Amino acid sequence: YTQAIRNGATQDANGNWVTAWSVVDMFADTTDEDGVTTTKAEHEAAHTAKLDATAAANVRTTRDAKLAETDWTGMSDVTMTAEMTTYRQALRDITAQAGFPNTVEWPEV
Repeated sequence: YTQAIRNGATQDANGNWVTAWSVVDMFADTTDEDGVTTTKAEHEAAHTAKLDATAAANVRTTRDAKLAETDWTGMSDVTMTAEMTTYRQALRDITAQAGFPNTVEWPEV
């Protein structure tokens, strides 16, 4: 992981003053007060896990909303079509997709 940080100002080829940027690593090895060292790789893994958890929560929120939109099809006075049953099951199975949570193929009715 890298990030761009502002690094003062510089002149471009036309003599205009513009913001200068530097690209630096987002993470580095760190040692806390107790002498415990956390490696750059561990920081990156934790960051990736946090991003994945956020993405998974967003997918589940969208999935739950799509299920809620079709809840009426399961009421006792409505006969649910086979297509709707398949659609709703595909929504429930979204977390089992190979690319979850970063690549999701949403089913269609």
